[in-house]
Amino acid sequence: MAPKNLKIWRIEDFEMVEQPKSSYGYFFTGDSYLVMNEYKDSDGNTAYDLHMWIGSKSSQDEYGSCAFHAVKLDDEYGGVPVQHRETEGYESSLFMGYFKPAIKYQEGGVASGFNHVEINDYSSVKRLLWVRGRRHVRANVVPLAWSSLNKSDCFVLDMGNTIYTWNGPKCNRFEALQATVVANDVRSNERAG
Repeated sequence: MAPKNLKIWRIEDFEMVEQPKSSYGYFFTGDSYLVMNEYKDSDGNTAYDLHMWIGSKSSQDEYGSCAFHAVKLDDEYGGVPVQHRETEGYESSLFMGYFKPAIKYQEGGVASGFNHVEINDYSSVKRLLWVRGRRHVRANVVPLAWSSLNKSDCFVLDMGNTIYTWNGPKCNRFEALQATVVANDVRSNERAG
């Protein structure tokens, strides 16, 4: 569950488009995002952390526009936000802490030819999530094929109405637990139970 004062915008056609709370924690690898968390500092003052998240397949125009809008937001809030740059797969602990149980990467992006997955449309969902990490968990969508599985890791097979976890025989128990948590999160939050 994301903090209640978190806002996320995706860069679409050089503009900031606010994302619905139901999509928090899902990031398309072909896009760039702005993520802002509002909180109270130790003195009780309002403070902000502003993160620029850059997907591995995001275009230079998108992350340039993301940086432009970050400066614009910083100005709107009187220079108070602390700015952070996050890149896919190398996010800070602070950023990863916003998205429990895991951050989930999706292939595609707003300007790509890939089809976006609707969060609440599970009738056509067929995906395999590769779950990694103990404390800061990442769930990457990998090709739905036997060759994607390995003996050392854990996976969540999401078939829409049915969700399975697969734990390799050499996986560690912490990742096995996290795979179960991710599967439960998909069931509870994406499928509404």
